[in-house]
Amino acid sequence: MKAGISLFVLLLAGCTTTAQQGITERFRCDAGTVLTVVFLEDHAMLRAGDEQPVRLDQQRTGSGFSYSSAARSIRGKGRALTYTMDGTARQECTAIDD
Repeated sequence: MKAGISLFVLLLAGCTTTAQQGITERFRCDAGTVLTVVFLEDHAMLRAGDEQPVRLDQQRTGSGFSYSSAARSIRGKGRALTYTMDGTARQECTAIDD
């Protein structure tokens, strides 16, 4: 019985690690900005160019995805997204094939 519980704990720990690592995607925007986005369970970490990463909280959407902070947001579907800074500067971005 102890072996079964230990195996379950190891499997659960493995799932937690995977969820925390997230899925990393890179996007190139029409203004030349390269975004690196790490999609996690309830938020995303966004790095625009060489800037420090910014946390974006997941927002409800009918389809696709939407994440935002007070100053930045990304919203998209599939391989395309719209990146907005400070509510005004919008860039259309497409996933980069590695």
